[in-house]
Amino acid sequence: MSIEAVVFDFGQVISFTQEPTRTAWLQNACGLTPARFTELYYRHRPAYDQGRLDGPAYWRLLLAAGKIQPDDALLQQLIDTDTLSWCENLDTRMLDWAADLRQNGLQTGIFSNMPADILEYLRTQQSWLADFNFSVFSCEYDVVKPNAAIYQHLVKAAGLAPQHLLFLDDRKENIEAARTAGLQADIFTSYEALKDHWSWPIPAPS
Repeated sequence: MSIEAVVFDFGQVISFTQEPTRTAWLQNACGLTPARFTELYYRHRPAYDQGRLDGPAYWRLLLAAGKIQPDDALLQQLIDTDTLSWCENLDTRMLDWAADLRQNGLQTGIFSNMPADILEYLRTQQSWLADFNFSVFSCEYDVVKPNAAIYQHLVKAAGLAPQHLLFLDDRKENIEAARTAGLQADIFTSYEALKDHWSWPIPAPS
């Protein structure tokens, strides 16, 4: 089945994993052990990614667990530090490959669970996002991967039959949901493994 568009997850695909020193600062600021911080960070993240919690509400939950009294300055610093932990360390090789794909006649898209704070930063502070042909972010649809509904939004945004989309994500459950929705999908482990598996760049459909 020919591929007409390649769709990228953001976290741990376009961006590397969170920057450790920023993660450590977040943990300390919340007064939590690393294990407890990680548990709560991801427990409440879907609601933040959906837009059901805004940034201050999300971080108040973690601060309350650490018995830290929030103030506006601390809440903003938590939001900013978390945003930078995901956005300042991009794998430029993936962005270069996306550019190669477009030059070879394919479309590219971004499909990510992402809170509004991070999306605003990407749109206002990083120009690469505008180069992609289409995007779907969970905070704008009130639904997160791997819920089937968000894959329908992706297919609509791409304007292509799902079987012509190749989706790359680092999470198995998101890949399985994509395949159930009719997309081609591949688990992402590293740039090197991706380059070994796919022709470089993927040829444009004839």
